[in-house]
Amino acid sequence: MNAKEIAGTNIKKYLDAKGVKHSWVMERTGISKKAFYDLLRGEGNVDKHIEKISDLFRIKDPLFFYSHFKEPTPPQEIEDRYSFTKSVAMSFHGEQTRDFAESMEVLADLINMLDVLHSINEETGNRN
Repeated sequence: MNAKEIAGTNIKKYLDAKGVKHSWVMERTGISKKAFYDLLRGEGNVDKHIEKISDLFRIKDPLFFYSHFKEPTPPQEIEDRYSFTKSVAMSFHGEQTRDFAESMEVLADLINMLDVLHSINEETGNRN
């Protein structure tokens, strides 16, 4: 895989992770449909089009798309993974996930530690 093909693959991964439609990018960058899909295959005037896409997403590193990088995690996936409210709601309806159960155990341990520390603090007379 050459540098242009890597860049094309990385742009596709980046746009997919951002949840951005290709038509939206083409419209805002002025890249024609043919040129855009050539870009995703690593063909055509890759450098020129990458500059436009980098400007659109305010990416300052000119080599950002040219190196292998870990695929960005889509915002919705991050939200789903760390949504405490969602886990609580699922637990309320009897659908407790392993992550939620582990979080509740950690929370219970933390509360117990704080209770012990509070008791020790009261016994030694250090009240704040």
